[in-house]
Amino acid sequence: MKAQDKEMQGLKKINWDFLFQNFDFDDPDERELLEDLVRNLQAEVTDFFIQLDDCLHGGLFSEAKAIVHRMKSSFGNIGLSRASAFCGEIQNSLEEGKIEEGNQEISKLLDSQQLILDGLDGLLARIA
Repeated sequence: MKAQDKEMQGLKKINWDFLFQNFDFDDPDERELLEDLVRNLQAEVTDFFIQLDDCLHGGLFSEAKAIVHRMKSSFGNIGLSRASAFCGEIQNSLEEGKIEEGNQEISKLLDSQQLILDGLDGLLARIA
């Protein structure tokens, strides 16, 4: 496996340390909250990717920056720390005017959609 492929595989990895620090898994209400957050993100993530693809092909970099900012926050809140960090890198590239770099990173993120969905499925399987 190439280093880049391995890096992209990491996008689906859950940061359990983060989750255990921020959610009390012994409290049914907190488990339910986390489950609701994950289910809501599952419902939104496909739309995020569609919107991001439209922005990429339409040259709408300001809108793309706003979408990856929302994705960064959403992924970070549920322990998809690497996906969150990658979205942060894309956001920074776009803010710094590094459009070509931002385009390449967005393309990588779009190619990783199924990995992220798999990560969400895996998280739900463990907490539900």
